[in-house]
Amino acid sequence: MQTKIKTNKSDMSLKNLLILTLLLIIKYQLSAQHLTHSTPFHHRKPFKDPKSIFLNDTTLNKTKNKAVTGIAVGGYIAAGIYLSSAWYSKEDLGAFHFFEDWHEWQQLDKAGHMYGGYHGSRFMIDLYKWSGMPKKRAIWQGGLMGFAAMSSIEVFDGFGKKWGASLTDIGANAL
Repeated sequence: MQTKIKTNKSDMSLKNLLILTLLLIIKYQLSAQHLTHSTPFHHRKPFKDPKSIFLNDTTLNKTKNKAVTGIAVGGYIAAGIYLSSAWYSKEDLGAFHFFEDWHEWQQLDKAGHMYGGYHGSRFMIDLYKWSGMPKKRAIWQGGLMGFAAMSSIEVFDGFGKKWGASLTDIGANAL
């Protein structure tokens, strides 16, 4: 006598999606691994113009620094408005609260928070170094901006009645 194992199609598709996502992340990391040891694109070949806008400044360029900060803040505000209108406006909202979602989504959202925070921070650090900001200050300021951008999603989540702000998501942002 054979016993049939009943599986839920959504569980299988979620597992397949998770496996595919992990494979794509691994492939991306392996293909990008050679880039981590190379120099940035604007240092690979010398520019004909030594005053090219693409070169990192050696001292703080206040104009570039203000442009980087302004674009980052403007992008942050635009992303918040977009999330508010495209995602959260369709949800049932209530009072701010915490909800630990470690047991949900098979930690895929934690990976998203971690990679989003990493790439946002890395992008801002590179832009601040491009503006001539000292390396240590660029790391702190760019890192905090990436962390803040990802953590603001938790503020939005904290008002959702179906979910709430998650401390482990905030920890993944910091990681």
